[in-house]
Amino acid sequence: MFPIASLNYLAIFAAALAGYFLGAFWYSPMGFGKSWLRLMDLNEEDLADSMKPMIYTFLSALVKSFTLALVIFAFGAKTFVDGATVGLVVGIGLISTSMFSDYMFGHWNLKLFAIQAGYRVCFVTLAGGILGFWR
Repeated sequence: MFPIASLNYLAIFAAALAGYFLGAFWYSPMGFGKSWLRLMDLNEEDLADSMKPMIYTFLSALVKSFTLALVIFAFGAKTFVDGATVGLVVGIGLISTSMFSDYMFGHWNLKLFAIQAGYRVCFVTLAGGILGFWR
């Protein structure tokens, strides 16, 4: 049984916030935003009313960070590197491999898969590092 009450909820919030801002950069014009828009067959006007998706994206980041905090606890990670390693393993081993079937069956462009999965792997790696360090 995981001691849910003993989790550091401030660290979970910080990990979610860090991952959310990573996504803001990742999908910005300075990151992979232009390529992502083109590969998704979207333009900037399509994202004009994006407040609702942004809110749900942050809520999703909170759920991912909470769940990852449980995994970090289970593995006993107590440093940034240990937490980041757990996050990287989860990102590559569970998230990107799960997305790979979307890539295959959805006939995604390989670059789109790399952008989408790459962000998610980086998110859980960063969040894992924060959660491992700041338990």
